[in-house]
Order: sequence, then C-alpha cells, then structure tokens
Amino acid sequence: MRDRRTFLSSLCAASFFAAAVTREVGANEPAKRAKGPSAAALVLAAAYRRFDPKLTDDEVATIARGIDDNAKAAAPLNPKKRRLRNADGPVTIFTVRE
Repeated sequence: MRDRRTFLSSLCAASFFAAAVTREVGANEPAKRAKGPSAAALVLAAAYRRFDPKLTDDEVATIARGIDDNAKAAAPLNPKKRRLRNADGPVTIFTVRE
C-alpha cells in the first residue's frame, strides 16, 4: 500500500465484498423457523383462559413460551428426573447446646 488512502479504500472494498457474499449465502439458505411452544405448554396456557377469557391467541402463545423457557431452565436442577415423594424432605438434625 502506498499511502493511507489506498489502504482505507481497499479495506472498505473488502468489507463491501464480504457483506455481499454473506447476503448471497444467507439468501440461499432456507429460512429457519422459530420453534413454537410445546403442546403441553399450549394446553396449560389455554387453561388460563378460564381465569381471563379476554386472552388473545398471541398472549396464550407468549405464556406457553414462558412455560417452556421455565421448564428448560429448571431441567439442570433435576437431571435424573426423580420425583419427590411426600416423605422426602431436607434432613434436619437437632442438637442440644450445653
């Protein structure tokens, strides 16, 4: 590069070329669909209409997505998927101070 101006112009041309190639590659790929909420979450969210009959379908879908997001966030807390029984609880040990 002879001077700063030629360097900047080549840099600008390279960025425009990269952007054009990226747009072409993105146009050839099929559009990725956003994964919708699960059927169980939709049923549970639709049951909320009993409490608020004015809920729209979009609001029910938003509630269902929130239910799914909470289930995904809670999954690491119980990796073996064991259910708790009524007798299960924290171990409490009482000691008497002297």
